Amino acid sequence: MTQTIIKNHEEVLNDVLNQLKEINDFTCRKLETFYEIVVKSGRDTYAIGIDCKVIEGYTEEGLKEACIAKLKRVGWLKGTYA
Repeated sequence: MTQTIIKNHEEVLNDVLNQLKEINDFTCRKLETFYEIVVKSGRDTYAIGIDCKVIEGYTEEGLKEACIAKLKRVGWLKGTYA
């Protein structure tokens, strides 16, 4: 059951990042305890992490909002992302 939940969240995470990929290049990989997301924008590189245990509690919309909020915090997304 947990593996299915994690797989579903991986799919949602990839969908969210694919939407953002239209703006910039990114890589996402699952490490032992968290997902590492690295976004490349011109000369700049931004990295965020999302804890695997925390991600299980997100809905699809919550996961999207969490990714966007973290990317805003590190300075990649400025203003409002539509």
